[in-house]
Amino acid sequence: MTRGVRNTVKPEQISLRLPAAMIKELDQLKEKEGTDRTAVIVRALKYWISVEGNITTDAEYLNRLTRMETELAEVRDSLAKITAQYEEEAAAKREIISELQKTINTLLRMLPKDE
Repeated sequence: MTRGVRNTVKPEQISLRLPAAMIKELDQLKEKEGTDRTAVIVRALKYWISVEGNITTDAEYLNRLTRMETELAEVRDSLAKITAQYEEEAAAKREIISELQKTINTLLRMLPKDE
């Protein structure tokens, strides 16, 4: 069995100190994935570097949700005001149309009838 072509550049080794609880979690993850600690850590670091550490924390997410709820409430208030204003204007216009129709009917009754 021949292996594929490997990268000839040997990775640099570093020393890394982790809390015992994290090592236990790391070992559980490596067993689950059938790999070694290094592969799990390298994958995690590649991901972190790819997003440049721009992960939204729970607090940031909750703040965003709170702002969105506030803005949504403001939009609802504005919509309610616009709707009320529309209803007022529509009622006033219906009243004007009604008065105009009465005037038209009166004028029509005043026209001489052709015999």
